[in-house]
Amino acid sequence: MLTIILGYQRRLVLRSSGMPRNTPFSPPRSQANTRQIFKGLGLSGNTTSLLASGVVGIVMWFATMPAVAYVDKVGRKPILIIGAIGMATCHIIIAVIFAKNENQWETHKGAGWAAVVMVWLFVVHFGYSWGPCAWIIIAEIWPLSQRPYGIALGGKCLEILHIRLDCG
Repeated sequence: MLTIILGYQRRLVLRSSGMPRNTPFSPPRSQANTRQIFKGLGLSGNTTSLLASGVVGIVMWFATMPAVAYVDKVGRKPILIIGAIGMATCHIIIAVIFAKNENQWETHKGAGWAAVVMVWLFVVHFGYSWGPCAWIIIAEIWPLSQRPYGIALGGKCLEILHIRLDCG
């Protein structure tokens, strides 16, 4: 029972990290703030989709690859702590920029681009830390004989949280 709670808790923390709001596969309403910034910068249509979704996907891919190589050498805990601090810092900076310039993106283009770069930097921090490491931890807390079921349960918890928080 404890492993079920730990698996669910890891998925809940991963889900509430803010990353699902920045992924290319999130619902359009999740990306409303990012699209508002791009629209204020004078970008629209395909350019917005490319910068908001395409670059995020590419940055995520490149940030995740090194994690595969060094996660066993460095350890899960330091990677998760450093990633969480980086993601929190990016969130705070984005929040401050957004609060100061919410309806003034046309006149404050530098602030808009700074917010966009902070989103991309957030994705980097997520990509090397909470993205891959949460799945590793979920797999490792289960005994080998129950591991496939535990991973499936952890994935299903993420799916349920996604549906509940983003779509409903």
